[in-house]
Amino acid sequence: MLSVMRQHSRSLLIYILFGIVIAVFIINFGPGSKGCGTGIAEGYAAKIAGFSVPEQDFVHAFQLLGYDQEPADQARARGTRTFLMELLIRRELLAQEGERLGFRISEEEIGDRIEKGRILVVGVPRNITMDYRFASIYKDGFDYQKYKQNFLTYFLHTTDKKFMAEQRRELLAEKVKELVRATTKVGPDEVKRDYIDHETQVKLQFVRFGARRFEDETELAPSDVAAYLKDHKDKIKEAYEARSFMYKAVPKEARLRVLLFQVGKDAPAVERAKAEGRARAALDRLKGGTDFAKVAHEMSDDKSKARGGDVGWKRRGAAGFGAAFDDQVFALAKGASSEIIKTERGLVIARVEDFREGDLPLVAVEKDLAEEMLRKDRAAAQAKKEAEAALSKLKAGAKLEDLFPKQEAEADEPKPDDAAKEKQPDSDKKDKKAKKPVDPNAPKLQETGMFARHGNALEDIGVSKEATKQVFGPLKKGELAGPFEIQGGVPSYVILKVVDRKDPDLAAFEAKREDISREVAAVKWATVLNDLAHRRCIEVRDSGKLTVNPEILSYGGEEGVAYTPCTGFGLR
Repeated sequence: MLSVMRQHSRSLLIYILFGIVIAVFIINFGPGSKGCGTGIAEGYAAKIAGFSVPEQDFVHAFQLLGYDQEPADQARARGTRTFLMELLIRRELLAQEGERLGFRISEEEIGDRIEKGRILVVGVPRNITMDYRFASIYKDGFDYQKYKQNFLTYFLHTTDKKFMAEQRRELLAEKVKELVRATTKVGPDEVKRDYIDHETQVKLQFVRFGARRFEDETELAPSDVAAYLKDHKDKIKEAYEARSFMYKAVPKEARLRVLLFQVGKDAPAVERAKAEGRARAALDRLKGGTDFAKVAHEMSDDKSKARGGDVGWKRRGAAGFGAAFDDQVFALAKGASSEIIKTERGLVIARVEDFREGDLPLVAVEKDLAEEMLRKDRAAAQAKKEAEAALSKLKAGAKLEDLFPKQEAEADEPKPDDAAKEKQPDSDKKDKKAKKPVDPNAPKLQETGMFARHGNALEDIGVSKEATKQVFGPLKKGELAGPFEIQGGVPSYVILKVVDRKDPDLAAFEAKREDISREVAAVKWATVLNDLAHRRCIEVRDSGKLTVNPEILSYGGEEGVAYTPCTGFGLR
């Protein structure tokens, strides 16, 4: 390519005047020009460990990878610009590593690649000979003039020198990738283990014991909460800081206890009268001095009865009893109880324990946090205890299907024939039609499909390192194990049974060993490379040596999007 450039140097002088006219027209009116709304990028995209990455590198990647054809709203939803920035940062970090290792990229090497149409765009190989827009450049061999005019000046709005510098950074990064690939080895045992992991498949039955349904039933003495608060100060402070946004500019909230006497709005008069009688009796007890929590525990139809009717802090609209309820409750004084309030859920009596609003400091919420965390701990312990009791029964000979029938089984009762139906009293018919409410959180038998190992995640169950180790290890078809704690979200425990198991075909492995080895090596190489770039990115970012130009992350006229470098999937 350098020789081509030298051959054309004299002819360029002859056509300089004509070239200036063309350049002025292209810059002002060509696609991607200022006349078309984009312009020539002159600023920086990012400053990384002392090196300023030109904005044009980002713009070129945006064009060459086809992102300029993506609608702005779609690009925003996909996070296109932040993803591209992650790739650009990664390229630069690897290029700097290449410089540190002493790699050198000659102009001849860059030129030879361009003559063949092989360029790199933030680490992604592109063959521009396959792009119809640049086909004429390579139609009858490489045409430098067309390359410079059509590709550099007209399309990228850049110069030979600038694009060569950009490709030099790309090739430095590529050299590091090649070095990592060459030094990443996989042993025979590693390849075989990977094959076994991917080819071993299991099908499981399982029962989940969730802690959520025990939380409402868990009563806590004030002394227990105070002791937990004293012993877990740091943990509670950490939870407060993680949720700090929840405690800023809080609208007025009331800490409520409720008594619910459930009756439908279309219920028969006799049922409404019965509910009203119970509600009046409860109100009389409250006015006579009986503790609200005691009355709620003994008389309420709400699930909060086990907690003395305590439903926590509620703002308007959050209690679930409607606007009329909110109007009356938020008009009460602290410590006061309401009269009987008619709602769509039934008749309600409420008591306001306290009010709060505004910015809430730790001292204002630490007791609530302690209570919440202690309740979850105790509920989780109860869920585990229930799972252990179930496993004991199963090991003693009980069957999963008998202990935990599928919920749909309730509808499989024998049906009387038509004649028998006619003989039944209306009240009996009504009772037969009534179905017992199903608790969605109650333990029930569930089943997965066949699946292979994927980290420590079990299909439809969740993440558990120990469960995964057992399922894809010693457990055989028909065997039970547990309880295993499932990580993340609401605490839960599972017991499981291997229903079916497909073991790998080791004869097929031997036949495909070389291909499998290459695949495993490629995955390992990518993992090692990404870890290297990610660690370096975090190091540079946390030392204050990484700055991103927020303007180029915007999607057309809006402010730059929120972005923290080194967190996108491009570097994971």
